[in-house]
Amino acid sequence: MRNRRGVVIVTVLFFILLIGILSRAILYNGALMARVGGQLGQELLAQRAAEAGAAYCRAQIKDKNDWKGNKNTTTVNLPDLKVVEDNGNVIGWMKNAAGEVSVFRIRFNYYDGSGGADGLADPALVNQFDCPYISVNNISAGGPATVPRADSTSPWAVSSPTVGTSLDPTKAIVEIEGISGQGVSQMTGPGPLGNGSVLKRTLRVAYSAAGSTAAPDSAISGGNGIFIEAANAVKVSVVGPGTARMRTKKAVDVASPGTPPTVNILNMNGDVGADTSTPVTGGLNATLTGTVTTHDEHLGDSSDFHNLKWADVAKASTSPSAAVQLPGGIYVTGLDGKIRYYDKDPSQFKTLDQSAGCVTLSPDFREVRTDTLGTGIDTDTTTFAVNVTKDLNVNTSTGGVGDIMFCPPSGREINENDTAKPYVSTTSYSLWTPGLLNIGTGAKFSCAGNIIITTDVHSKGGSITAGGNATICAPSVVLDAAGATPLPSAEKLSVYAKQDLTLSTWMNSPGYPPYVPPIKMYGPLNIKGLVYSWGDANIYAATPGKPEPPAAYGSVVYGTVDLRGALVSYGADPVTGKPGSAGNGKVSIFGRDADIKYDTTYLVAGTTITPGNPLDSIKRVGYGFER
Repeated sequence: MRNRRGVVIVTVLFFILLIGILSRAILYNGALMARVGGQLGQELLAQRAAEAGAAYCRAQIKDKNDWKGNKNTTTVNLPDLKVVEDNGNVIGWMKNAAGEVSVFRIRFNYYDGSGGADGLADPALVNQFDCPYISVNNISAGGPATVPRADSTSPWAVSSPTVGTSLDPTKAIVEIEGISGQGVSQMTGPGPLGNGSVLKRTLRVAYSAAGSTAAPDSAISGGNGIFIEAANAVKVSVVGPGTARMRTKKAVDVASPGTPPTVNILNMNGDVGADTSTPVTGGLNATLTGTVTTHDEHLGDSSDFHNLKWADVAKASTSPSAAVQLPGGIYVTGLDGKIRYYDKDPSQFKTLDQSAGCVTLSPDFREVRTDTLGTGIDTDTTTFAVNVTKDLNVNTSTGGVGDIMFCPPSGREINENDTAKPYVSTTSYSLWTPGLLNIGTGAKFSCAGNIIITTDVHSKGGSITAGGNATICAPSVVLDAAGATPLPSAEKLSVYAKQDLTLSTWMNSPGYPPYVPPIKMYGPLNIKGLVYSWGDANIYAATPGKPEPPAAYGSVVYGTVDLRGALVSYGADPVTGKPGSAGNGKVSIFGRDADIKYDTTYLVAGTTITPGNPLDSIKRVGYGFER
């Protein structure tokens, strides 16, 4: 009995000691534990603010698919929730039922001025904030975008807008800062943070919208027939995985030049779709080398070609703060390397008096520009080159001209058989002057009317988009839509014409006797990208129907056609008609050699999402807080 009492006494004394130790610890550490609990509460408050900002972004993008925080007004003004948008900066203020204040902030703006890469003017200073995380909405774009980071020191600008992760079309990346703490507790609405410490949590959300980005399935698609004439075998192949294909609602004819042309060799392993319902004018007419599978594809088929609508093509902005703005008219490269501008329709070039009625332009075209950039286009008078380094949009001129023409004083014939000579001057003081239109990486040259270029055209990663006909006739046509180092996933556009497309490398220089011989030749034609037209597509590196003459002094030399990517001649408005339904869409290719390679590396598919419209649905495909 005594032993039991002893055990009970020892146990009681032990618990009294333990309670004393715990009480002492609570007395000493209670303040610390309270601070830890308070910080956890503030962190949760900041996290919830970021999540509220993500919900706000999702609603805005669904309502307007190209939204990027640019409504430039107070969009929400409630007692417990206020949101301000200012040129890409979004600031939201929130108060919960307990009276606790938190803030969310989203930044689309690069802080690079009105002519910067973000296409936005800078926000008011009161709405600028220090944040390295940049949001990018690429849902309605026609190609990939870059998600950059801002500098981590004042002024927190994006100094390298082309450096960062790649973002595909139909996608958006939104970075939302959620902020709580003493520095926001006294705020009564959106604005700069107050004095005191703050706690930040940054939420990164990725959104995706439904939109087709499928590339063309064929190397050549012609709504109203495909005709390829070459002295040597015509090669059609595919680069990488996939099947080499050609498709048309009429016939595929591969011929050797002559009168009449004779059947030539098609070197191809793949598939050809043609209209076999009319044996005389339809089907596949070629001598085959390789394995070719044919199938019937006539006009009444429900199958469709690659459908790239005008609204889905990325074009230069009409805003004077976002792209170079030039008036329509005729731009002539003179013997002195200077550009002279005539407010005349290109149809008048043939009889244009080039000695009067022009404006001699400065290298940066300042005399006729209506934009505020000051950069983006310049002339090198020693190399006769016009360098386009930013997007260029053509506006209707004072004289009512909506088409644009770049040319030497003499102009250029379309090909050796060109009897109409619509782009050859009868009054020119020069038989031939060199010239070059160099379209820089990522630059879009857009015109709502016709584009006529009779100077050399070179580009690494640029594009040409015409709302009418696109005509490029020059000794050297080299368009590389993916740039010098194309990425496998890059999708690009080279040329888009809402009507007919004509590409030619013909040069006819009579020379300057007795020392300079005449030159009659077709240069090589190299295109890497997507070539798309609603009308006919004509490519000349040789004279139609005429064999190349033997090599001799003054004889005509033919060139090669090298197309890597895809060519689509739809033959109708893709919105309202099936391929070839408007009677257009014939593809005609002439060259000594024709090497057509289907290569998705160089293709742009566009999307079925029209910029500015609401989305039927938007899907969250990524979600997580930055560490």
